[in-house]
Amino acid sequence: MPETALRFDDVHFAYENASISVEVIRSLSFDVSSHEIFGLVGPSGCGKTTILKLAADLVTGSTSGSIVIDGTSPAQARAERRIAILFQRPILLPWRNVLENVLLPSQIADDPPAPSKAKAMELLDLAGVADFSDRPIHELSGGMQQRVSLVRSLMSEPRLLYLDEPFISLDEVVKEDLLQLTQRVAQSLSLTVLHVSHSLEDSVLLCDRVAVLAPRPTTVSQLIDISLDRPRHYQQRIEPEFLEALSSVRNAVHANGRNALKGGLQ
Repeated sequence: MPETALRFDDVHFAYENASISVEVIRSLSFDVSSHEIFGLVGPSGCGKTTILKLAADLVTGSTSGSIVIDGTSPAQARAERRIAILFQRPILLPWRNVLENVLLPSQIADDPPAPSKAKAMELLDLAGVADFSDRPIHELSGGMQQRVSLVRSLMSEPRLLYLDEPFISLDEVVKEDLLQLTQRVAQSLSLTVLHVSHSLEDSVLLCDRVAVLAPRPTTVSQLIDISLDRPRHYQQRIEPEFLEALSSVRNAVHANGRNALKGGLQ
């Protein structure tokens, strides 16, 4: 049995302020195994990003149940730099060049400069952007900036990488390249990955398993294994095995929508 890297056990969550409480998550349970790429899909507004933020200790509200990361809490895992997050858009400092942006987390943590620079160059090489290390950020395309963001997120040597739709604003060619890069990085660095996306196709291409979430208040309605060989690439999208896996995920998502509509009519 593989080790469990991330576990949600009967988690309930609601956003609250002085006048209102909005229940977002109800009785949510799932496990993510070490070195697994695990996807969350579901209708818009169901709470996918909220789940990721709970796993990263980045959101406050009324919470019950337990979230465990490598045997510890999300707050402790974040404090120990076990978690890294790649957001929808690169958040880079325009007055720093590529290498300086990548080195920022190490400088904040007061890590030794020489080993940090060596590590940064190694990761930039892994991501295919080592030749751009001295370039200003504004000279890079959106896809190249997202590569730099990925490298920067890996400087703390995290055990878990959270992806909050980092490919959503990219064109198809660049997205394909970054999806393949993510697979290579996850395998090379033995990462566990939690991937949030609206794209069912991207989720099938990237993930080992996909959790289909119910409409809000969300819970896992179905877990689907994606047993496609790796490495995966966009050319597989026309192959019968890929289309079968995609159909399974799409049918589960659409069934959620129909059930939510029936519930609203009763």
